[in-house]
Amino acid sequence: GFNMLEATQPSLVSRMAPAPLRGAALGAYNTLQSVGLFAGGALGGLLAKWAGAPGLFSATALLAALWLVLTWPLRPVGRDTQAH
Repeated sequence: GFNMLEATQPSLVSRMAPAPLRGAALGAYNTLQSVGLFAGGALGGLLAKWAGAPGLFSATALLAALWLVLTWPLRPVGRDTQAH
């Protein structure tokens, strides 16, 4: 899943952004991705130090379940999702 998202998310940003703002949109995406990488590593390290491996695993499992609940109802952009 990660490999697919790593390739498709910038493509989606590029397709959805208006042409004059495409560079700015991709720059903002890349900046926020880098901030997320740093914050995730830092918070994961703190959590591992504070709660150990079981706590870190539980927290990441909870975040994955939350992601699943929030994204389950989403449909692909630009596609007709109803059968005719």
